[in-house]
Order: sequence, then C-alpha cells, then structure tokens
Amino acid sequence: NLRTQEKIYQDKAVAKFGQPLSKEALISVLDAHTQSPLAAESFVSHLPTADPSPQQIIDARSQAFINPTTGALDAPGLGNSMTKVQHDQTRRTDEVLGQLNR
Repeated sequence: NLRTQEKIYQDKAVAKFGQPLSKEALISVLDAHTQSPLAAESFVSHLPTADPSPQQIIDARSQAFINPTTGALDAPGLGNSMTKVQHDQTRRTDEVLGQLNR
C-alpha cells in the first residue's frame, strides 16, 4: 500500500514543483499517511518546496489536519487542539528524520 501511495505523493509533487519530493519529505508524508491518510492527502499542497526544511515539513503536516472544506481543525485523536497537533507532528517528524540520519 505504501508503494502505491509513494507514487501518488510523488506525482503530486512533480505536478506542483516539477520534481519529486526529497527523501525527507517523502518519508514524512508516508509516515503522515500511516497516521491519517485523509490528512496526508493535502500534505504536498502545504509544502513550499519539494525539498523542505524540517520546520516546513512540521508545518505542512500540521496544516494538513485542517479540513479544506470547513476550514476547521479535524484532529479528534489529538483533542482538536492545534498545539497538540503541532507537538505531535514535531515529535513524529523528529523521529522520522532522526532515523534517516542514522
């Protein structure tokens, strides 16, 4: 399933940026997909570049929890608190990127 998702996210990145996501961004969106496939769908749209900084990844992951239809935060598992979402996405991103840099 993640191999299929990898192609979908890379296709979105190529359409938006003209190039695929960096290894860090790709691993981050795949991790986001395992956490919340619905939120991960908009991850690429929140990125400013295909090779984002760690903070840009955290920001995109956090913003992806905002429902594009309603504009409301949709993260019931995190208490619908943006503070909790940002903390969780920082923790997850730090862990994923830390594993890449081992």
